[in-house]
Amino acid sequence: MKKEGLGQAVFISSFFTLFTIFLLFINKSTSTILLVFVPLIYGILYISIAKIYVYLYNPGMFLLNCISVIRYVVIPILIITYPTYIDEYGSLSQGINFMIFEEFCLGILLIYVTKKFYRNRKPIDNLKINKNNTLTLKLVVACAIFIIVLNPTVLLQYKFFFLSTSEMTLSKGRWLITGLGGMVVDWGKLFLPLLLSLQFIKKYKKTNNDIYYYLTLIVILFFNLMIFSGTSRNSVVMPATASMFFLLNVFPNKRKSIFMFFPLIITLVILRLTLLKVNYIGVSNISTWGGIIDYLESHFLGPKQMGIVIIAKERYSEFFTINTLLNDILGNFPGLSQYFDLENRTNTLYNLVYHHGGPARDAIIPSMGQGLFYFGYVFSFIPQMLIILGMVKADSMYRKANDFASLYFFSYFGVRFGFTYIQNISIILSFIYSMIIPILLFLYIDTRIKLRRKIRYATKE
Repeated sequence: MKKEGLGQAVFISSFFTLFTIFLLFINKSTSTILLVFVPLIYGILYISIAKIYVYLYNPGMFLLNCISVIRYVVIPILIITYPTYIDEYGSLSQGINFMIFEEFCLGILLIYVTKKFYRNRKPIDNLKINKNNTLTLKLVVACAIFIIVLNPTVLLQYKFFFLSTSEMTLSKGRWLITGLGGMVVDWGKLFLPLLLSLQFIKKYKKTNNDIYYYLTLIVILFFNLMIFSGTSRNSVVMPATASMFFLLNVFPNKRKSIFMFFPLIITLVILRLTLLKVNYIGVSNISTWGGIIDYLESHFLGPKQMGIVIIAKERYSEFFTINTLLNDILGNFPGLSQYFDLENRTNTLYNLVYHHGGPARDAIIPSMGQGLFYFGYVFSFIPQMLIILGMVKADSMYRKANDFASLYFFSYFGVRFGFTYIQNISIILSFIYSMIIPILLFLYIDTRIKLRRKIRYATKE
């Protein structure tokens, strides 16, 4: 390590050490005493050694940075400084220990991957306008439009930033859009802004006229930020963040304004979605300190959720079989889910504890929780490791992309892996089945078509 880097590492480590001592002084509960070391481990492994903050220009690593600082710094501080934090499950100490184990394993992995796959690697600046071949993508969009014409009610699965779907009047079609049809519509929603944007990007590269930049921005904003599924904030955060990284590379001279504008508009849309959720679904009051902690823990899987995993494993380990594993892995595969028992999954066992035996199944088991059921405590990190390696690969392909379509999709893949690394293997597998595999197939077909055309033209000459 260079002298300058060593000095920086010592400073960061010293800061987090002093901060840990401060947390020890203000901590008033013996059950949360170990939680003061979570920010310290984060500061030493993630910031001082791995330096994950240096690689924010990678979409997956950007999201991982955001989530890890919430999990390992914000949530522990809020819990420690909240005098009446309630451990209603009686497993907080176990959850903290499990969270520290996860944090340590992830930190070691990040030290390895940042050194091997991220250091001194930035996106290439040779995006080629003529390299794009999007025939298959256009056919998919055409199919999506045809499905919508046949059954306009498919649009009811989406909400608009300025218009609630309850205010929309659409005629009911004769066919229900499920399975493959629903996937085609989702693909079309993702592909259409790319296809429209490409026309404006080409004009911008030729004329350097800012009007085409703003037209591209409008198209991207409308489809990837203003249209979302239900009240899901994930359906906004991930496409919006991926769009930001796409535009950062397409318009390198606009990077500062893009990086300032997108976080602001994403925040506004998320606030709008939160209001929709309160009005139509109803959520617990998050205006109090305790409510904020519960909200963050439920979304970013804090120590309480990690403790619930331990209870679920102890209480329901006898119900875990090879069928449970297969249901986790293949239960979300398009067209096959009907052949699997979607109740017999590790997420169900987790929810039985989370909801005290109630019927709800909305809580998400952490990836470490699935690993605990699959491989035991020592090797419980394996599912999360696989998700992180998927993120590393997507970020690598994003940096290597030399055409706009690849840049667009790999930024989305990287964001999705980076965002869901704490969730579980079932969720990311569902995304792989329904998005990554089909999209890679479409790109491959388009590449083969273009190659065949080149061979044909060369033969004629």
